Amino acid sequence: MTQYMRYFIVIILTLMLSSCQGNQWRSGNAALDQTDRALFTSWQRLDDTFDCCADSVWNSNYRPQSEPILFVRTEQGLFQYAYLLNHPNARSIRGAQRINIPALQNLGPIYRINRLSQDQLNFIGNFDFEFPIGGIDVFAVTYQQRTAERVRTAQNSLDEFQNPGRQAFEDVKSEDWILFLAHEIFHRRQIKEWAELTNNQNLDSYNFSQENIALALLEQSILKEAVQNKDIQNARRALVEYAAVRAYRQVRFGEQIKTLDGAQETLEGTTRYIEHGFGELLGSRNIGLNNFHQQLELDEEITPEFDSKRYFGFGRFYASGAAVAALLDRAQIPWKNRVSRGEDFADIIDQSFGRRNYQQVVQGAFTRYDYPYLLRRAAQYQRYLR
Repeated sequence: MTQYMRYFIVIILTLMLSSCQGNQWRSGNAALDQTDRALFTSWQRLDDTFDCCADSVWNSNYRPQSEPILFVRTEQGLFQYAYLLNHPNARSIRGAQRINIPALQNLGPIYRINRLSQDQLNFIGNFDFEFPIGGIDVFAVTYQQRTAERVRTAQNSLDEFQNPGRQAFEDVKSEDWILFLAHEIFHRRQIKEWAELTNNQNLDSYNFSQENIALALLEQSILKEAVQNKDIQNARRALVEYAAVRAYRQVRFGEQIKTLDGAQETLEGTTRYIEHGFGELLGSRNIGLNNFHQQLELDEEITPEFDSKRYFGFGRFYASGAAVAALLDRAQIPWKNRVSRGEDFADIIDQSFGRRNYQQVVQGAFTRYDYPYLLRRAAQYQRYLR
């Protein structure tokens, strides 16, 4: 066989393989475009991961991929079409068309929705936990074609606390977008299945005094050191210290320490905990089981762009709550069913270890973590309250 013939055969085989792969993404005469392929590839990745390893993320029965979900394609803020999965009444929805994509057969029936009003789209925004369609509430999320300009814009506007150091989740094929999806779907579970927590997010009445900020920094110092230490006894000591400081803050500054700090750490902390476990399975470089401490770290230099009010009143609870959850795991304290019944982390720790003389524990923490230094740092953060 001549060299020319070998090249010719390779080219023919490559074209045949490409054609077969392309057909896997076709329904009738229509083919999914690259953005839709990326969407379903990401969803397939989430589906496969939770099928095999859900207990490594939450528990063996957790299947976020079985939730009824609506993927809404938009361009420049306008509805294009949507894909509906796991909906028991999909066939009865006006205009719904079932699509048969060979590459997606294991995802169950998928329906294309060609009609949504602009009012419905505005209702969804970026996502909605309980969007009504076909007689039930579904999780709805919008997506769009990724462009370089859109990604630059999104990266510049990303919330540094919700997405610390990560790419824009505009790109539906990125691990960041899959983690974002897992995070928000878990919030749906909290809304639908968990006992309601008293959750006061009114920052206008929150205490941003130097002392309260310093005590919040003390909590983070305790957690940051402990999550880097794999010792069980160290985890238990840190949990007791954390709960003692939280009790001290609640006595000093009132019930909002429980209804804002405690509630947000439980709700946002557990969803960030989901991201860490899921990210570990995905092989993420940004979020996994060994970098809880990184998201608790603050830059040594405080710049004018830093929003102290937003950070100490909201942003920090993603990382601190996830760290507490990780330490409860390490300390071998069952907690997942308890948070779903309405207990916050401090309650669980107190009941597990017995309420100590918190003032004595706090005084020990003052010495261990250099509280005078934290007070000086708190004074600096106060300059950037907006």
